[in-house]
Amino acid sequence: MSTVADDFLTWATDSSRTLEERFGILRLVECVYSRYYRGPDKRPVNYEAERHRLEDRRYNAVFEPVWDDEDLRLAAGLLPQVLEIDLHQYSNDRPLRDLGFLRFVPHLTSLKLAQIEVESLDILRHLPALRSFQALLMDRVEDYSALASCRELTALHVQGQHPWPVFSGLESLPLLEDVAWHLPLRAFTEIPRLPAVKRLDLSCWNSDSLVGCLRDFHQLPEMPLLEHFWGGGFYRLEGIERFPRLRTARISGFFRTLAPIARMPALTHLRIVCDELRDIAAAAVMPRLHQFVLRSIRPQDWTPLMESTTLREVLTDGCETPQPDFDTLQIVLPSRDDVFAVSTPRPLPLLRLFSFDRQCKDRSLVPPDDGFPDGPAGWDGCHFMRQSEEWWFTDLLRESLREAGLLKLPGVRVGFGSRRRDRPSTATHGKPVIAYRHITLRLLRTEAISHLRDLVKAARTALSRTRFPWQVNLILNAEVDADEWDEDWRDSDDSPQERAMEHLRDEQQREREQERLRLFLADQHRLALLQEQGTTPAPGDIGPRRLPPARPLPPVFQPPAEPGSPGQQDDDDEAFSSDDNEGGIAEAEPGQDDGEDESWLPQVELSDPNFRWNQLTLFLTLTEDALWCPTHRGDIEAASYLMDLPIKQPPGSGSAPA
Repeated sequence: MSTVADDFLTWATDSSRTLEERFGILRLVECVYSRYYRGPDKRPVNYEAERHRLEDRRYNAVFEPVWDDEDLRLAAGLLPQVLEIDLHQYSNDRPLRDLGFLRFVPHLTSLKLAQIEVESLDILRHLPALRSFQALLMDRVEDYSALASCRELTALHVQGQHPWPVFSGLESLPLLEDVAWHLPLRAFTEIPRLPAVKRLDLSCWNSDSLVGCLRDFHQLPEMPLLEHFWGGGFYRLEGIERFPRLRTARISGFFRTLAPIARMPALTHLRIVCDELRDIAAAAVMPRLHQFVLRSIRPQDWTPLMESTTLREVLTDGCETPQPDFDTLQIVLPSRDDVFAVSTPRPLPLLRLFSFDRQCKDRSLVPPDDGFPDGPAGWDGCHFMRQSEEWWFTDLLRESLREAGLLKLPGVRVGFGSRRRDRPSTATHGKPVIAYRHITLRLLRTEAISHLRDLVKAARTALSRTRFPWQVNLILNAEVDADEWDEDWRDSDDSPQERAMEHLRDEQQREREQERLRLFLADQHRLALLQEQGTTPAPGDIGPRRLPPARPLPPVFQPPAEPGSPGQQDDDDEAFSSDDNEGGIAEAEPGQDDGEDESWLPQVELSDPNFRWNQLTLFLTLTEDALWCPTHRGDIEAASYLMDLPIKQPPGSGSAPA
């Protein structure tokens, strides 16, 4: 009895396989080996060599797929384990033009395709178990009707610029809940019904223009279960009442009033991007609206929103005109504490210090789960409400640190990551993905680390006020140049010279890519002519052409030094020293650099304020009643010393940690 592995090997080794079929087999082997093979002899990846290899096969007009027979057998044996395949074709690789190999993974549940040059998706009929499908920039595909055979499909993400894509049969999928549509909107309006869709992300490259926007919400398919909408644009808002279960919405367009949304019964978060909007009074009468965000260049009358009994967050962005009534609104808005906080702070128990192993499977021996649960405690899956709670706790923690006089302590940073947009801009530019009830508090200097006990106390004060359990992740890492390093991501604006150099490098890279593509197309044309004549090109006559090394970039213009600046003074000194031998600075002997002779310098003892902790890297997880330290770094003793706490046994552990 044959197996999937046997059938695949028989098919793959058949000499009748075409070039594109063999390249598909090669891509599958590479994908399975990279993601699913865990053998001790797995080859490490040299990313620079891999980049050159992919570029060579992209620009090789006579490319022939070649794979290792052992890798082929390994991939065939692993096919029953393959549930997810990611076949993104990045710009430096040869396009994939045949997906026939997918018939050997009929149990596949997730498939991602991008920039793949196929014209048909009929292969999807062989994937009845598919639950998630992503197709990006596949503009040769016109007919997506094969998706109708994927009866288990729950998530669909399509993106491209094909003007007339066909999605007939999509309305018959009974489980499709999540749709991200980034194709021409007129194709979406031809779908009559999406009975199970709860989340819809709808946009197109021209949807924010009058030419590309929809007339109103009547043009959308019937979606009786729709709860979360992100997209646009719309000329009017009429018809939005067709979706009474809508809880969150981000809408852009050219409408002038919010009146059609006034009585949406379930809407809690409304984010509007519209420069034509003139009347926002409807936001004040929405029965459950918690957050209203507006991005518009036009100032508004914010006074009607002061009458709302449900609004807790109002944000605005894009308007340069002063709006004093908006500042007044921020003062009179009810506190968010009645939504996210307990009425009376909980008494804090005695703090305990635990060590834990991140790989431990016993939940009693590791910090509590900080994920949002299902159900009302997790806001029933609403990421907008989760983001609002995260913003509220961030403000609460900052206020607790401020009241304790610790927020401006050198080295204290709330949050982690690169420079972020402010909240109004964040709210209108990206969908919230907050999924954990934790926040990061970084201590980057010895002054902050020495106040660890006070910082923990202030953080616990904030934790005692939350309605649901939160955690604070403490990162202690005293850097020699902590201030400069930390400010890099806050004020990362490059100098004009650095920006100019970056522009020149990008321009040079684009020119080299265009030149290599031109040579590749010339090779393709020449090969076709030789084949028409029945002539075989000589070995090495046609193939990937490596470009010569890039020319050095021209020097970037440096502005002249200001009069009296250190640079100008140095130039003056140099000019003075070049006069006749009447004093000045002595020159070094020929062949000797006087900058290398430092024996005459006095001995200076360097003092680093972070020297005491410059070897310390400590990660701690703070909950309301415990401080957890992972044991894999061996820093539990440092945590015990800094906090002046003994190391306790975690609940459920049998013995004290070593």
